[in-house]
Amino acid sequence: MTNTTKWLIALPFSFLVACAIPALIAGSWLWFVDDAGEAAYVILTLGMWIIATAFVNVERPRGSPDLANGLIPAGLVLSVPVAVFDRIRGLAQAMPDWLVILAASIALGAILLGIAARGALSQSYSPRGVVRENTHLVRHGPYRWIRHPMYLSAILWSIAHPLLLRSLIGSLTTLLFIVPAVGLRIRNEERNLVRALGKEYIRYQDRSWKLIPFIY
Repeated sequence: MTNTTKWLIALPFSFLVACAIPALIAGSWLWFVDDAGEAAYVILTLGMWIIATAFVNVERPRGSPDLANGLIPAGLVLSVPVAVFDRIRGLAQAMPDWLVILAASIALGAILLGIAARGALSQSYSPRGVVRENTHLVRHGPYRWIRHPMYLSAILWSIAHPLLLRSLIGSLTTLLFIVPAVGLRIRNEERNLVRALGKEYIRYQDRSWKLIPFIY
């Protein structure tokens, strides 16, 4: 596959997940136009898949696939029909409007944290947590306090995204896939970083939080 052909797959897939499946469940292509949270949900779902595709360079080595490679997209895809169905026909219909404001705040925080973490990594970033031969320890930006800010960003997004539809069930569905995937990635990455950086990374582990400041 090339970076050109990836778009031939990704764009129809993004439209299917963000627009076609919700429309099928709701029974209308314009089901989201009368509610700000619903409109934001559709736009962010479409944007999420397109941006994720843009970050992937299929022509560069990406390391071996692991279980997280299946869990993460499965959780993100499955949460869409669950959250939309919940919003149209389930408990989310009775949820308060302030959940949308909370969701938007969490989503914005997740996006800003992800951007800050990606910027701090710069050329050190590698997909699937691959540790390169010339890797070095990044300890600025959000990495000053937590070792895995990009994974925290993913978890926050997983909570916030379905909440735009006021769907607690959607958030729980996503987390059931994302949390084990993140745990697996963190375990493997830290093991590889200790192997590559030795005592330098062990000292960093002792002076920082893994995922949530002051908690974990």
